[in-house]
Amino acid sequence: MDSLTHLVAGALTPLAFPGAPRRGALLGFGIIAGELPDIDIFFGNSPEALMVLHRGITHALIWQPVLALIILLLFYLWMQRGTVKPVPGFPPWTLFSGKDIPIGSSSVRFGAGSLYLVALFALYTHIYLDCMTTFGTQILLPFSNTRVGFPSMFIVDLALTLPALALMVYVWTRKPEYREVTGALRCGMGRARVVGTAVLASPKARRAARVGLAWILLYPLAALGVNAAATAVYAPKLAQGKPLILLTEPFSPFVWKAVIDEGKTYRMGTLYLASSASPEFETFIQPEPMLYETLKKQNEIFRYFEDFAPLMIQSERAAGYGIQAEYGGNVTEYSFADLRYLMSPRSPARFFGRTDPNFILEARVSESGTLLAYRFLQRGNLESTPWGMLQ
Repeated sequence: MDSLTHLVAGALTPLAFPGAPRRGALLGFGIIAGELPDIDIFFGNSPEALMVLHRGITHALIWQPVLALIILLLFYLWMQRGTVKPVPGFPPWTLFSGKDIPIGSSSVRFGAGSLYLVALFALYTHIYLDCMTTFGTQILLPFSNTRVGFPSMFIVDLALTLPALALMVYVWTRKPEYREVTGALRCGMGRARVVGTAVLASPKARRAARVGLAWILLYPLAALGVNAAATAVYAPKLAQGKPLILLTEPFSPFVWKAVIDEGKTYRMGTLYLASSASPEFETFIQPEPMLYETLKKQNEIFRYFEDFAPLMIQSERAAGYGIQAEYGGNVTEYSFADLRYLMSPRSPARFFGRTDPNFILEARVSESGTLLAYRFLQRGNLESTPWGMLQ
């Protein structure tokens, strides 16, 4: 899912909890937790690294409780930088409006346990949203590298994000609730009893935050339901007994990419649910099994791409004269792509001038089947990307 949606979900999470202080530090805490799994984009700086590592170990279900604990400890250390140290038992993240902070109170319970739940909820919400897109998320690592992805939402879904963003703005602009609380503060060798005013999210803001989170969680399920219903209705009409797969397009769930598996080929078209017109289909060739098995044995990137691209297609062309001369024989260039990242006919993305696909693996192969060179293109228009592994 896009970063803005993760940011909004993370910002709404802490303010949905009872007793949440309405402070920028807590908002930042939620945003960091909501974005943290995508830290894996910094694990490598190549398109290959993005394919292999993104939505990998930092998105694994088993590691989220550990990530939540790390965020909590880092936040605690940051809050401890203040000049006033809290008495044990009164956590430093219970924040007040005045400068006499931090103070704890029995009437305001938002301590380590609440913060940990905030981080955990935000992290798992991130994983959930990513799983509702077709990119695939390796949530079962380290036990399995299976990519889990449901055709529910396009990577940017304004129908999901804009209402949640509006609710986030509403929540943050509501007048806070002020509550007088008492606590203990270390003073020299003893303790002093103090009174402070807690600045909390108002009940209206808290309800709005919960509505926003409910929308973020339920919308993908509703879109997935639309997908299932549309598949049941259109499969007999379009596929005639063959498998029909509906994938997301911009403006899903009203627009879908219809893919029909013909065995050795795929047919792909754009399905507008509000239109009675039949989709215009294009035909694509599936990879030649023996060729691809040979390439997998020669370089592991082809094995990674096979795991990454469940709807793989193949095209080929003769290499240029200069390449033929360099290798002293006939050389064929093969391109492998995934239908999930191709724009279907009449796709809304084409109206914005977007026609080139994402994630293309190319190979130069000799007449004998030897892999001479390969390259991985993150975008189809990046043809200046150099070839590697020249023999």
